Amino acid sequence: MSCDFGSCDAQPLGEDLNVERIGATAVPDKIDVMIPMRDGVRLATTVFVPKEGRGPWPVLLERTPYGRLGLRQGEKRAGAARDPEAHDIARQFCALGFAVAVQDCRGRYDSEGHFRKYISEAEDSFDTIRALKEMEFCDGRIASYGQSYSALVQTAVGPLNPPGLMAQAIDSGGFSNAWRNGVRQNGVVEMKQAVWLFREAAQSPAALANPALRNALLGEDFQAWLGRTPWAKAHSPLSAHPDYEAALLELFDPKAATTDWDSLALATEAHYDLYARVPILFMSSWYDPYARSISELYCGLKDHQPCQIILGPWTHCDHNSSVSGDVDFGPHALLDSWAGSWVDYRARFFRAAMQGGSLDGPTARFFLMGGGSGRKTAQGRLDHGGQWVVAAGWPVPGTESSTLYLAQGSALAERAPAGAVSRSFPYDLKSPVPTLGGDFSSFSPYLEAGSFDQVQPENAAQCPTPGQRLADRQDICVFRTAPLTEDVAVAGCVEYDLKISTDGGDSDITLKLIDEYPAGPDYPEGYAMLLGDTILRLSHNVPEGQEVTGRTVSVAGTLCWTANRFAAGHCLRLDISSSNFPKFELNHAAVRDGGEGITNVLHLGAETGGCRLTLPILPKDVWS
Repeated sequence: MSCDFGSCDAQPLGEDLNVERIGATAVPDKIDVMIPMRDGVRLATTVFVPKEGRGPWPVLLERTPYGRLGLRQGEKRAGAARDPEAHDIARQFCALGFAVAVQDCRGRYDSEGHFRKYISEAEDSFDTIRALKEMEFCDGRIASYGQSYSALVQTAVGPLNPPGLMAQAIDSGGFSNAWRNGVRQNGVVEMKQAVWLFREAAQSPAALANPALRNALLGEDFQAWLGRTPWAKAHSPLSAHPDYEAALLELFDPKAATTDWDSLALATEAHYDLYARVPILFMSSWYDPYARSISELYCGLKDHQPCQIILGPWTHCDHNSSVSGDVDFGPHALLDSWAGSWVDYRARFFRAAMQGGSLDGPTARFFLMGGGSGRKTAQGRLDHGGQWVVAAGWPVPGTESSTLYLAQGSALAERAPAGAVSRSFPYDLKSPVPTLGGDFSSFSPYLEAGSFDQVQPENAAQCPTPGQRLADRQDICVFRTAPLTEDVAVAGCVEYDLKISTDGGDSDITLKLIDEYPAGPDYPEGYAMLLGDTILRLSHNVPEGQEVTGRTVSVAGTLCWTANRFAAGHCLRLDISSSNFPKFELNHAAVRDGGEGITNVLHLGAETGGCRLTLPILPKDVWS
């Protein structure tokens, strides 16, 4: 049976659908269509239409590479017995007066075409919105929603300003600048991207249609492959799937001709002036890899249009858990603790945006970590606690900057050391510093995101010395303040400015911000709670064609965006090294002639301007 959806030429996915004309009494709750893109490729789309009332309706759009009708783990309510499916969320929105369209991205599941991660999402999103706007069930108003990759497709299309787009809810995804954060971190590959490609290759149409290919992919030991870098053609965990292997190898090529780092999908910040002037609801979390991007996107767009931002203490898309890694932030950390139904919250936001009214809720709401007992919970985790803070903006107006210098004796001090002072540390490519938590996604079961004590655990593949504190490794420089005399809240963008040299062909520099607990009844050696980290590559900070070896390189940038209350008696700690593996790729140029290990030098003295951290200090009247 054919479907009449106006001028978009949408075609039925199957011939067994009992599709009635939109607006009739017997309207079905689900319609499957194939929506054509500008190049003729058709994308599988399911539309849920309210059974009650007469249309047309405003339409909410979610585009995903994970299966348009699959599970939506990130939508799980607190205490729910199971993860919801796409139709569960769609029907809740339908009950509130919206039609809902969910779509498989190009080359995924039931959609046609060739999948190339990120590349076609701007144009495909535009064409989909344009097509939906002309369909009879749509009243001409469209809003988009979704998390992770489904957030990226929204930021990609924003600068194209599609007709009919009225609002966006961008959750835990999107790139302000993917070279700086999200795909690469200051040019260094975030290995979560490699894990994602490895995992999703087995869900590609080619693998689903070919059991032998799928079994070959599922049979690869990715953990073992982590120890066999660098990868090359026919020498990678994806050698069985040439298309996905090509994408994997392209990921590690910083000069890949097919990667446009200024594109709509990968660098939204380059297109803020073109972005659709619609209300946006942003959400992310401190142990989500997109907290920085979401914060930067909000800051870049808030002066152009109404924006709200929510930042919790969770890992990627896990909004209703009080636990991130080995740390518990208490029952108030859950999204449901104040938002109630997240579907209802977004519905109110969409309704206000579509009616031109004021947005519901404060401009900024963020979770300030800290303030707990510091003891072990009944489940054996650190009770760090925390509280929600509402504010007129992000960063919070009235936030003051405080500078701490890296100084002698491993100190973080208010003044730079006088004279020529330096601190050196070795790096051996064969013995990288292991990743112990952090803000990443897609790494399960190889790594767990969140905050952990910086002590090597038992039975971890990348941790050769169980029980060793990372602070005791010779290849890590530790700097800490004196124990604080009163509570201090840091909230916003933490920045660094370093002067570094190396005797290697290149070197990476990693930084970790840590809330260091003193010794206590449950933690006799204290607890080094990870707040955030970053990495940079020296060769990306010198003129092209010039050597790094022996040169003092000035590097500055963002360590992390966070919000944490450092309690009296705690120390604020900074760890500096040259690796954080496998969160970030290894730098195989970080060797001396003959493949020997290298030595890096931090130049701390005032004659170089010193090395320093800049901290955003939250006024006490905001949180006390």
